[in-house]
Amino acid sequence: MAQVSYQYVADPGSSPVYWDAGSIKRDGDAFEVDVLQVYMTGPRKPLNGTITREKLSCTWSASVGGLLGLRDIDETGKVLSASGPEPFTQGSFYGPHGWQARVAPVVCDPKFKARKGFTTAQAMADAKVRLAAKPAAQSDPVRGPAPPAASAVARFAPVRTDAKTGNMSFIDWSRLTRGNGKVTVQVFDALGDDTPPPPEPQWKYSVFALRTIEADCAQRTLAQTGFVSFTKSLEAGFADGAAWPQRTADDWPLGQDILAAACNGEEPPKTFASRAAAIEHQRRLHPLQR
Repeated sequence: MAQVSYQYVADPGSSPVYWDAGSIKRDGDAFEVDVLQVYMTGPRKPLNGTITREKLSCTWSASVGGLLGLRDIDETGKVLSASGPEPFTQGSFYGPHGWQARVAPVVCDPKFKARKGFTTAQAMADAKVRLAAKPAAQSDPVRGPAPPAASAVARFAPVRTDAKTGNMSFIDWSRLTRGNGKVTVQVFDALGDDTPPPPEPQWKYSVFALRTIEADCAQRTLAQTGFVSFTKSLEAGFADGAAWPQRTADDWPLGQDILAAACNGEEPPKTFASRAAAIEHQRRLHPLQR
């Protein structure tokens, strides 16, 4: 069994978060990882932590299924309670603010090698110091442009399709601009949907995502500058204008496809005239399971 090697997640929010580089297990384009979140139980009381086992897709910038396991620990790292995997398979897109957006570019890089980090007890001690310090001021969310309406005129064409899962990504050729070796484009991603019906909370999972991406064709890098996700019922989330950590063609398989099409490709003869039409196409290939 690999040695525990917790790495601190920079700017995780109000509670310190660490990911265990020694816990990585790969499965195709996805990887499993243990994540420790530390929190205060009250003034002058010992800290507690929660270690979750999670699975992320490198290609789709999304979780894969529910939690694979959960352990509650005390300040020394002793396990207080544990539970097994959640009984559902639906994934969900994550946004720019969580640990996922910071860990995925590191672990998905083919050159990734686990480096020495904290033991569980050391991570808890580090978190105690951080929580005792004066918290940094939290900046207000940056609101990005509102997404076009689902029926707004567009020219969507698939750039990647996963027949097994039903996941699909589209470029909107009507919102693509090129100049000086760089491209700005909107990309619409759809996850194959297996969410249960209401009132189960997974009904509200983010299964569609609209991204604004600025790509550098020479450097083969991609910067996400706008993001909004949608539920199964097409309810839109917050239009987030926060900058994401930069991705590259090496650590983001979908990014390779976006770069190839946006930098050098030509608009295909068949496109879909709206986001709603793109969803209809994706659902024809992968009908709703529930």
